[in-house]
Amino acid sequence: MSKLDDRVTKLERDMGNMRRDVEAARALASGAYQDVVDMRAELRAHTKTLEALHVNQVELRKDYKALREDHNELHREVDEGFTVMREGFAEVDRRFVGLESEMREGFTKIGLGMAQITALLNIAINKDETGG
Repeated sequence: MSKLDDRVTKLERDMGNMRRDVEAARALASGAYQDVVDMRAELRAHTKTLEALHVNQVELRKDYKALREDHNELHREVDEGFTVMREGFAEVDRRFVGLESEMREGFTKIGLGMAQITALLNIAINKDETGG
């Protein structure tokens, strides 16, 4: 029976080793499972972050588009304002040309009138000096 006892003892020792290996394998499997659970949680968190960034990007794009439209509208209004201003200045220039012409005419008339007054005064002065 000694062989049988030796074999049983060896089997019991091997069973003890197997139990330890099984427990180690269970611990490793449990750790791996927990790692997978943790990675999935992190992946879900990253996915939610990316989805939030996407929503934010879509909103920012809408805001940018609205801002660009506002800018374009303001640019059109400024262009229209400058067009009106240029037209106004052109009208002022036309009026100044007309005013300049009127002023030259007026100064010419004043010059002629002053010349006539001077001539009449000279005639009146000459009459007084001659006694007439």
